[in-house]
Amino acid sequence: GSGNGNLGIRVSGTGSAISNSGNGRITLSGAGAGRINSGSNYGVGIDGGGVISTVDGAISVSGSGGGAGSGANNHGVYITGASSAIRRSGNGQLTIVGSGGNAGGSGSNNGGTVIDLGSKLTTVSGDIAITGTGVRGSDVSLNSASVIGGASTSGDVALTLDSLAGYASINTSGSVAFIPRSAATSVG
Repeated sequence: GSGNGNLGIRVSGTGSAISNSGNGRITLSGAGAGRINSGSNYGVGIDGGGVISTVDGAISVSGSGGGAGSGANNHGVYITGASSAIRRSGNGQLTIVGSGGNAGGSGSNNGGTVIDLGSKLTTVSGDIAITGTGVRGSDVSLNSASVIGGASTSGDVALTLDSLAGYASINTSGSVAFIPRSAATSVG
Protein backbone atom coordinates (compact mmCIF):
# COMPACT_ATOMS: atom_id res chain seq x y z
CA GLY A 1 0.00 0.00 0.00
CA SER A 2 0.91 3.68 -0.09
CA GLY A 3 0.92 4.01 3.72
CA ASN A 4 3.76 3.23 6.11
CA GLY A 5 4.37 -0.02 7.96
CA ASN A 6 3.87 -2.63 5.26
CA LEU A 7 5.81 -5.45 6.90
CA GLY A 8 6.55 -8.85 5.41
CA ILE A 9 6.49 -10.70 8.78
CA ARG A 10 5.80 -9.20 12.20
CA VAL A 11 6.00 -10.84 15.64
CA SER A 12 4.70 -8.16 17.98
CA GLY A 13 3.67 -7.93 21.62
CA THR A 14 4.10 -9.93 24.81
CA GLY A 15 2.94 -13.48 24.27
CA SER A 16 3.47 -13.32 20.51
CA ALA A 17 5.87 -16.07 19.51
CA ILE A 18 7.04 -18.42 16.82
CA SER A 19 8.51 -21.35 18.72
CA ASN A 20 9.60 -24.96 18.51
CA SER A 21 10.18 -27.06 21.61
CA GLY A 22 12.20 -29.74 19.81
CA ASN A 23 14.98 -29.91 17.23
CA GLY A 24 13.12 -28.66 14.18
CA ARG A 25 14.36 -25.69 12.18
CA ILE A 26 12.61 -22.31 12.09
CA THR A 27 13.00 -20.38 8.83
CA LEU A 28 11.43 -16.96 8.25
CA SER A 29 11.78 -14.92 5.07
CA GLY A 30 9.88 -11.67 4.68
CA ALA A 31 9.75 -8.74 2.26
CA GLY A 32 8.37 -5.32 3.10
CA ALA A 33 6.10 -3.54 0.63
CA GLY A 34 5.03 0.09 0.22
CA ARG A 35 4.87 2.69 -2.54
CA ILE A 36 4.53 6.47 -2.94
CA ASN A 37 6.97 7.76 -0.29
CA SER A 38 6.23 4.85 2.03
CA GLY A 39 8.50 4.23 5.04
CA SER A 40 9.04 1.81 7.96
CA ASN A 41 8.37 -1.20 5.75
CA TYR A 42 10.44 -3.96 7.37
CA GLY A 43 11.06 -7.35 5.86
CA VAL A 44 10.86 -8.94 9.32
CA GLY A 45 9.90 -6.99 12.44
CA ILE A 46 10.08 -8.31 16.03
CA ASP A 47 8.91 -5.82 18.66
CA GLY A 48 7.01 -5.27 21.89
CA GLY A 49 8.18 -8.52 23.44
CA GLY A 50 7.76 -10.77 20.41
CA VAL A 51 9.93 -13.90 20.51
CA ILE A 52 11.25 -16.46 18.05
CA SER A 53 12.65 -19.48 19.85
CA THR A 54 13.70 -23.10 19.51
CA VAL A 55 15.59 -25.66 21.56
CA ASP A 56 18.03 -27.59 19.34
CA GLY A 57 16.93 -26.50 15.88
CA ALA A 58 18.59 -23.81 13.80
CA ILE A 59 16.89 -20.45 13.34
CA SER A 60 17.18 -18.53 10.07
CA VAL A 61 15.62 -15.08 9.67
CA SER A 62 15.98 -13.10 6.44
CA GLY A 63 14.25 -9.92 5.43
CA SER A 64 14.33 -7.25 2.75
CA GLY A 65 12.85 -3.83 3.36
CA GLY A 66 10.27 -2.25 1.10
CA GLY A 67 9.52 1.44 0.68
CA ALA A 68 9.55 4.00 -2.09
CA GLY A 69 10.29 7.63 -2.88
CA SER A 70 11.26 9.66 0.20
CA GLY A 71 10.19 6.91 2.61
CA ALA A 72 12.81 6.12 5.26
CA ASN A 73 13.61 3.41 7.82
CA ASN A 74 12.86 0.49 5.53
CA HIS A 75 14.96 -2.06 7.41
CA GLY A 76 15.51 -5.64 6.32
CA VAL A 77 15.33 -7.18 9.81
CA TYR A 78 14.30 -4.97 12.74
CA ILE A 79 14.35 -6.28 16.32
CA THR A 80 13.44 -3.80 19.06
CA GLY A 81 12.36 -3.76 22.70
CA ALA A 82 13.85 -5.12 25.92
CA SER A 83 11.71 -8.28 25.90
CA SER A 84 11.99 -8.94 22.17
CA ALA A 85 14.29 -11.83 21.33
CA ILE A 86 15.49 -14.52 19.00
CA ARG A 87 16.80 -17.33 21.16
CA ARG A 88 17.98 -20.90 21.12
CA SER A 89 18.43 -22.86 24.31
CA GLY A 90 20.45 -25.73 22.80
CA ASN A 91 22.40 -26.59 19.65
CA GLY A 92 22.07 -25.15 16.15
CA GLN A 93 23.02 -21.96 14.39
CA LEU A 94 21.19 -18.63 14.56
CA THR A 95 21.43 -16.75 11.26
CA ILE A 96 20.09 -13.28 10.44
CA VAL A 97 20.35 -11.67 7.00
CA GLY A 98 18.84 -8.25 6.40
CA SER A 99 18.78 -5.99 3.34
CA GLY A 100 17.53 -2.41 3.46
CA GLY A 101 14.83 -1.34 1.06
CA ASN A 102 13.91 1.64 -1.12
CA ALA A 103 16.98 1.30 -3.33
CA GLY A 104 15.28 3.24 -6.12
CA GLY A 105 14.10 6.13 -3.94
CA SER A 106 15.70 8.88 -1.89
CA GLY A 107 14.66 7.93 1.66
CA SER A 108 17.43 7.51 4.23
CA ASN A 109 18.30 5.11 7.04
CA ASN A 110 17.24 1.91 5.31
CA GLY A 111 19.32 -0.38 7.50
CA GLY A 112 20.09 -3.99 6.72
CA THR A 113 19.84 -5.55 10.19
CA VAL A 114 18.86 -3.42 13.21
CA ILE A 115 19.14 -4.83 16.75
CA ASP A 116 17.66 -2.07 18.88
CA LEU A 117 16.53 -0.97 22.35
CA GLY A 118 17.59 -3.88 24.51
CA SER A 119 16.54 -6.74 22.22
CA LYS A 120 18.44 -10.03 22.55
CA LEU A 121 19.94 -12.70 20.28
CA THR A 122 20.91 -15.66 22.44
CA THR A 123 22.19 -19.21 21.98
CA VAL A 124 23.99 -21.78 24.11
CA SER A 125 26.33 -23.84 21.94
CA GLY A 126 25.39 -22.72 18.44
CA ASP A 127 27.04 -20.03 16.34
CA ILE A 128 25.45 -16.63 15.65
CA ALA A 129 25.85 -15.13 12.16
CA ILE A 130 24.54 -11.63 11.37
CA THR A 131 24.71 -10.06 7.91
CA GLY A 132 23.41 -6.69 6.79
CA THR A 133 23.26 -4.64 3.60
CA GLY A 134 22.04 -1.09 4.11
CA VAL A 135 20.66 1.35 1.54
CA ARG A 136 21.60 4.91 2.50
CA GLY A 137 21.91 3.49 6.00
CA SER A 138 24.19 1.22 8.02
CA ASP A 139 24.53 -2.44 7.15
CA VAL A 140 24.14 -3.35 10.82
CA SER A 141 22.90 -1.09 13.63
CA LEU A 142 23.25 -2.02 17.30
CA ASN A 143 22.00 -0.49 20.55
CA SER A 144 24.03 -0.27 23.76
CA ALA A 145 21.29 -2.04 25.76
CA SER A 146 21.05 -4.96 23.34
CA VAL A 147 22.75 -8.32 23.88
CA ILE A 148 24.21 -10.82 21.40
CA GLY A 149 25.07 -14.16 22.98
CA GLY A 150 24.87 -14.72 26.71
CA ALA A 151 26.63 -15.95 29.83
CA SER A 152 26.47 -19.59 28.69
CA THR A 153 27.07 -19.01 24.96
CA SER A 154 30.02 -20.98 23.59
CA GLY A 155 29.51 -20.62 19.83
CA ASP A 156 31.26 -18.19 17.51
CA VAL A 157 29.72 -14.81 16.63
CA ALA A 158 30.27 -13.34 13.16
CA LEU A 159 29.01 -10.01 11.80
CA THR A 160 29.36 -9.53 8.04
CA LEU A 161 29.06 -5.89 7.07
CA ASP A 162 30.70 -2.87 5.48
CA SER A 163 29.26 -0.31 7.90
CA LEU A 164 28.30 -0.49 11.57
CA ALA A 165 26.34 1.95 13.72
CA GLY A 166 26.31 1.79 17.51
CA TYR A 167 27.46 -1.04 19.73
CA ALA A 168 26.06 -3.87 21.86
CA SER A 169 27.24 -6.43 24.39
CA ILE A 170 28.58 -9.54 22.65
CA ASN A 171 28.99 -12.36 25.15
CA THR A 172 30.54 -15.71 24.18
CA SER A 173 33.45 -17.95 25.08
CA GLY A 174 33.88 -18.55 21.34
CA SER A 175 35.38 -16.20 18.80
CA VAL A 176 33.96 -12.85 17.62
CA ALA A 177 34.63 -11.73 14.04
CA PHE A 178 33.75 -8.65 12.03
CA ILE A 179 33.93 -9.64 8.36
CA PRO A 180 33.87 -7.15 5.47
CA ARG A 181 30.95 -7.75 3.14
CA SER A 182 32.86 -6.19 0.23
CA ALA A 183 36.43 -7.19 -0.52
CA ALA A 184 37.70 -3.60 -0.71
CA THR A 185 36.25 -2.56 2.67
CA SER A 186 38.10 -2.41 5.96
CA VAL A 187 36.03 -3.00 9.11
CA GLY A 188 37.40 -1.60 12.34
